[in-house]
Amino acid sequence: MHGPVALRLDTHVAESLLSSEPLPSAGLAAYVVAHGGEAERAVIAGNGSVGADVLMALAERADDAVAQRLIANPSAPREVMLRVVDRVPVGKLLPTRLGRRNRDVRRLLSFAAGVHDAEILSWVLEFTRGFGEMLGETVVLQACVGLLEVSGPDAVHDAMSERKPRIQRAEDDPVRHAYARPTDPDLLARALEHEGRTPVVVERLNACWSVEDAVALLHAPRAPLDWEYILGRRDTLRPHALTALARQVGCPDALRPEPPPVPRRARRGRDGEAFMSAHARRRMLRHLADLETPTHWVLDAHASGRLSAATILGRGAPALDALEIFARCDVPERLADAHGALAKATSGLGTEPDAWVVALNLLPTFSGTCAELLATAKAVVS
Repeated sequence: MHGPVALRLDTHVAESLLSSEPLPSAGLAAYVVAHGGEAERAVIAGNGSVGADVLMALAERADDAVAQRLIANPSAPREVMLRVVDRVPVGKLLPTRLGRRNRDVRRLLSFAAGVHDAEILSWVLEFTRGFGEMLGETVVLQACVGLLEVSGPDAVHDAMSERKPRIQRAEDDPVRHAYARPTDPDLLARALEHEGRTPVVVERLNACWSVEDAVALLHAPRAPLDWEYILGRRDTLRPHALTALARQVGCPDALRPEPPPVPRRARRGRDGEAFMSAHARRRMLRHLADLETPTHWVLDAHASGRLSAATILGRGAPALDALEIFARCDVPERLADAHGALAKATSGLGTEPDAWVVALNLLPTFSGTCAELLATAKAVVS
């Protein structure tokens, strides 16, 4: 039901909901892709928690706004970006910050090697000097192929002057030959085919030091991934390699890493809301309206069990601040309590979208409690 509700919300509320990471339900992104308007699809296109298959579905029917969001999305895999690159102005392919440690630089640098634009290709070849070890050789090789086509051999010769492969290569290695004669299209093609094979990509991927480097490497020119081969290497892959592979189109579920355990907050004092006086609870919840965000002592009271979810829903105001207490909790037992209390509190809204839409549209500016908000929404549609 999240999908129909999301598409009937006030614009700002809908954008806040659809940009949240992760989304509140697994099917929400797919629903928006199928039924949403341009604005809703653009928000989903920029959401870093959306899966590769949904992003590919967006790319297949992308307008300019969606295309630009996909290019900027750090989770969008290479195949998705290739589908929309023709709809994106050249200037949007260059990162706004050029620090070598910036993850967007690495990702865009890897992908931009395949764009046939003289300025971008020259930038790629210049920026990879002393930096290519993070990206692999295919970025340099593909940029040479493109620059050879758009600017000619002199431009490639100047850009590759005194450059060598990042690691020592055997005498008969295709990459070594391509670096020695970077204006020979046949040698470049042979080297790209060699380096773009899945076994080579997986080896390079496992040698990366971070998820960002692994993601950047997978954005570089390569052949389609051989998932059967990768599955056979499952036990040898390091965690950051698995995380990067999980963002790719067609990744099997068996390769997706287990989510990290939720950290447990240390519990303080005696458990149970009964050990906090009614006066103390009222004092805490009354302060919510005067706070920009819930302070640590309100959050700790909920996390330790001294302030129950039912009490927060019934007495905490404004409603949005009360709900933020749940959003910022990392204790599994308290989250389960919050889910149960929310389910009970919202059961009166039924399964039709109307009351839900009213409640969510009221939420950002509603000054009363969650209980009062839900009662108001139900009354409006009754």
